[in-house]
Amino acid sequence: MFEMNNNQKALFDALTSLQKEISLNSISGMNDIDAYKNSKGKARTEKAMRSSAGQILSNLDVSKFIDSMANHIVNPFIMSRDEMLEDLTLVARVVTPDLAKDGIEYLSELKNGFDVKLKAMKQLADLAGYEAPKQIEVMAKEELTPWGSITASADE
Repeated sequence: MFEMNNNQKALFDALTSLQKEISLNSISGMNDIDAYKNSKGKARTEKAMRSSAGQILSNLDVSKFIDSMANHIVNPFIMSRDEMLEDLTLVARVVTPDLAKDGIEYLSELKNGFDVKLKAMKQLADLAGYEAPKQIEVMAKEELTPWGSITASADE
């Protein structure tokens, strides 16, 4: 069973038993027909099952519950911005001489260590917004007006 917060429990409790079963089946990854087949639905033909499942899953209360659970279930698997910043910070703080063992044969490893550190620091700067905004200039030969396009003359 899925863990639910108080808001999700309230949304779940507002559903009928069939809506609850189909919602949970859908959240667990079943397609609409399988979600219906594995519930206590009364429809027997695939067309009727598809119609009933579609009707139930498009119900506003069912949609709200599924959306709240989908966000709750999926988010732990997606790396958050803060988590990414923490991981990149750890990579950027690696002491690169630790990567160079004994002698010249490890020189390329040391260079790779610097590259990794610099790339991590670049990503951290980008994520934190440390870089100045980029300005892009666009030069156009035609100008769009309400009356159509106007081509710039060679003198301009």
